Order: sequence, then structure tokens, then C-alpha cells
Amino acid sequence: MRHDEIRLLRWEQIDLDARTISLAWDESKGRREATINLSTDAVAALRLLRRVPGSPYVFPSKRKPDQPLSYTFFHRRFRKVVDGLGVKAAPGDGRVHAHDTRHSVASRLNRRGAKLTDIQGILRHQNLSTTADYIHVRAEEIAEAAKLLEQQVRKPPQRARGGAKSKNEK
Repeated sequence: MRHDEIRLLRWEQIDLDARTISLAWDESKGRREATINLSTDAVAALRLLRRVPGSPYVFPSKRKPDQPLSYTFFHRRFRKVVDGLGVKAAPGDGRVHAHDTRHSVASRLNRRGAKLTDIQGILRHQNLSTTADYIHVRAEEIAEAAKLLEQQVRKPPQRARGGAKSKNEK
């Protein structure tokens, strides 16, 4: 999910038994209804969360429980968790950001053999090229892919069949 979809998530959108989150057309970036499948770990984590009385939000503001977490507080909380876990940014990046998790999901699914169109569906991208930009390939993966070229069975060139007949053929 995108960070604002998480930040604004309401309990009514979650079906823990079906393991899904439902977003209305006006609750997603793509302005389309979406059903998001939840992993076993995500369901377990959501079951552990305490509902705040009077708040529809899964992640309510502490000062104003009838409001969702603010954008700033959400990112501060994310930073605290990431730093506490010792997660390091990729070389050249200054810090890990919440949006980086979407890139990680795309790259991990790709490594595990998921089709690009399936990854596109999970990330809810409208364009396949956007999904491709989210996949980051490691140097060792490129080396392994290059080895596949060596495994190719080479066939000797064959004459074309059919087509124009020579002068001697009638």
C-alpha cells in the first residue's frame, strides 16, 4: 500500500477473515477501486492492534483520536522503526523512506519469479514501465542472467523453405 493509504486506513475497510483491505475509488492514487490481499503476518499484526474507542482509524492521532496520524508523524514513526531495526539505505541514498518498501516488494517478487504483470497488479500501477522502474537488480543477478546465454543450444543455419523457386525448378 502507499503511505497515505496506510495512514488513512479505517477498520471498516479491513476484512481479516477474507484477508483483504478494500479501497473505494476515491481512496487510491489511481482513482480505482482496489482490493489488497493481506499476508499472514499482516493479518496477525492487525489482530494485535488495539482499537481506539471512538476512532474509525487503524492508526489514529494520539491527540485527536477522531483524526488519522498526520503525514509528518507517520513519517517520523516510520523513521523510528526503520532506524531501530538497523535498516540501511541503498548505496547513494541518504535514508530509507516509506515509499522504498514498494520498490523492495517489486524487487523481491521479481527475484522469486513473479511475472511483471502480476507485480504490476500488486503495486496497482497503470503502466508496466512504472513497475519495471521499481525493480532493482543486483550485480550477481545480472551475472547469473548472462550465464543463461551460454546455455543456449546453437543450431546450424538452415536454408529457408518455400518461397521463390530457382530457375531450374518448375
